Amino acid sequence: MPTPNPQLVQALKRHLEKECKLYESYLELLQKQRDCLTKFRSDEMSLLDDKRARLSDEMKTLEASRFALLSEVTRGEGRRLSEIVQEKFLSNEKAILLPIVDRLKALVMKARTASQEFYKLTHFALNMVNGTLSIFSHASQNVTTCYNPTGKVRESYSPTSSRHERVIKSA
Repeated sequence: MPTPNPQLVQALKRHLEKECKLYESYLELLQKQRDCLTKFRSDEMSLLDDKRARLSDEMKTLEASRFALLSEVTRGEGRRLSEIVQEKFLSNEKAILLPIVDRLKALVMKARTASQEFYKLTHFALNMVNGTLSIFSHASQNVTTCYNPTGKVRESYSPTSSRHERVIKSA
């Protein structure tokens, strides 16, 4: 039977609301980074990357402090927050905490999907840049194709000089 604990409920409520605000700012920051990536603003992107790293560190510390806050109720059981609220709190306390828990859960899921999409987008952009650089470097080299006695193709690349070096200068 759950026992009433209004101090714990108020502390948990403040803590969960703080976590929700942190996740909302994380989502806003991800959107700003996505905009910077599409507009090729690398200097602003690195600043936002540092902010995002600090936010993720704050989220980890808040999560750890939430676990410490709930340790007196759970006694070291590793369970979900919604299950803990359902089982360990009274009905009026559940009415206060469950909407915040649901909001936090939705924000966490949204942040996970947004960060996965951003990760995929950045790696796609990096692959495009690397592919373009590879094409340029191979296009600027002479390719010599040789066949060995077994019929296999062997290609060798010979660096070429610039076109400007071959220009005949006027006297």
